[in-house]
Amino acid sequence: MPEPTGIPQLDNLDQELLGLMIRHDQLRPFLSSIITERELEPQEFSEADLQKSSKIYYQRHQLKSKEDIQRHCQKHGFTQREFLWQVQLQDRIINSSHKRFSHKAEQHYLTRKEQYDQVTYTQIVLNDEYHAQEFYLRIKEDDATFHDLAREVNRQSSRQFQWRIGPVPIARIPKPLAKILQSVKPGALLEPVQVQSNWLVARLEEFKPTQYDRAMEQNMCLDLFQKHVNQLVDEQIETIASRRNPSSTPTTH
Repeated sequence: MPEPTGIPQLDNLDQELLGLMIRHDQLRPFLSSIITERELEPQEFSEADLQKSSKIYYQRHQLKSKEDIQRHCQKHGFTQREFLWQVQLQDRIINSSHKRFSHKAEQHYLTRKEQYDQVTYTQIVLNDEYHAQEFYLRIKEDDATFHDLAREVNRQSSRQFQWRIGPVPIARIPKPLAKILQSVKPGALLEPVQVQSNWLVARLEEFKPTQYDRAMEQNMCLDLFQKHVNQLVDEQIETIASRRNPSSTPTTH
């Protein structure tokens, strides 16, 4: 008999079913769900809380009538009690994450603030450094505008590149470009930057630093809560793997 894992739902699983979940890569989402539930703080919901949660859930799933709700429950196999749990789940996670991690939220934000700062920039994407340098000088010397050159490139190229980007978080911008955009002021024209196989001529249009407000605090709490759950899931999967194959490690052929 397998040793208890500390997770009743897992201990009660038939080994064949456990094997099927692993085979079809469903073990991790299953563990994430039950560990998330286990890590939630006890909570009481008022009628007003329930109405607010319901409104958000209905909008998310486009449930506009009692018939929609009934079909939704049938589709997912929810009983009334299970449906209510789903309705309240996100608020339970939000409240629990804030209670457990609000004291760490600001420091967590400060270590990754630059990921949330947003920029708007214009770019011209070229195939080689020579043409990128030529376009850079033409713009710098007012021989042509960014808009005109971007249209010229798109007209001559088989690929149509978006020439105005943003507002977009710094974290979503290629690192070679992001690093430079963070160091200049709006209006600055950047010398050609290589991003993978292309060369970019870019200009920073707007920089919008994030603020540590209530919404950002909650985002940081949620991020910390999810990291905590992920760590527990990793540990549980490692335990399961070692018990199923105590003397072997995965190999590929």
